[in-house]
Amino acid sequence: MRVSWGTRFQTAEAGIRRLQQQLTQVQQQLATGKRLNSLADDPVAFGSAYRLRELVDTTEGRLRTLQAMIEESRVVQTHAEALSRVLQEVQTLIAEALDPKHLDKPAFLAEHLRQRLEDILGIANAQYHGRYLFSGTRTTFADGRPAFQLQQASPTSGNLSGLSVEFRGTLAQRRLDLFPGQEEILSLCADELFGANGTELFTVLIEAYNLLAYRSDGSRRQPEESLSVAERNQVEEFLPRVAAFVREVDRAIARAGFRQARWELLQQQLQEFVTQIRAFHSAIADVDLARVALELQQTQTALQAVLQSSARVLGLSLFDFLR
Repeated sequence: MRVSWGTRFQTAEAGIRRLQQQLTQVQQQLATGKRLNSLADDPVAFGSAYRLRELVDTTEGRLRTLQAMIEESRVVQTHAEALSRVLQEVQTLIAEALDPKHLDKPAFLAEHLRQRLEDILGIANAQYHGRYLFSGTRTTFADGRPAFQLQQASPTSGNLSGLSVEFRGTLAQRRLDLFPGQEEILSLCADELFGANGTELFTVLIEAYNLLAYRSDGSRRQPEESLSVAERNQVEEFLPRVAAFVREVDRAIARAGFRQARWELLQQQLQEFVTQIRAFHSAIADVDLARVALELQQTQTALQAVLQSSARVLGLSLFDFLR
């Protein structure tokens, strides 16, 4: 009799414990919306879901990197397009210096050219999130000085104003491994926009400024003073040189635009890929709420029935059976 009642008690207790565990699991699934909350729920499915989640996280990280690359590329192109416009203004100024109506205004045009030089210097020192855009791999400077710095030295016969521009960055391209073995170029280098060593354009503009602002003896040109025939010929030589810079800048803009278009296409493809992977992950890890709600109701009903029947059976004594 003792063995029989002990066996009944253990069986009832095991049944109640199993139903309580099942009830807890179903309640947890209903609360979290997840079918897999621990490795014990389904080891194989849990491993697959974990790998899919890792893939989603990795891809989303690449998407964030791509978005940052695209945003920076837009800023780079905006400044490069501004540079192209300023260079076209320089072309106009030089052409005006050769126009018979402006032959007596070289000093006036020189000041406008100096302003355009400073405008280009501002573009060269453009920053994005605290980093210089066109200084190669050296994007910050601890001393607070800019990447491109206008310097004033003593005038010489070869440089009547003494002006020059120092480039403190590098000509190396900033690169990033977006995928293993896939390296992306992130920047336009100084020599792509400003010529050899990153300063050629500034040298040409300073030469043109010196020609318009100074006489050959180094003295300042008077406001109404005209250019000589030889000086006009020298000024004319700057037109094709500046036009060449405009073409190079436009080519650089086209390269940056092509890279951006490719990144935007890749971004779209990765977003679609993430959507698909999330759907696969959801099919494995997420719960069917209607099914779980039904399971919860069934488990609660079964547990209630077991508790009631166990209470009736285990509550019987020897006297109950002798009646």
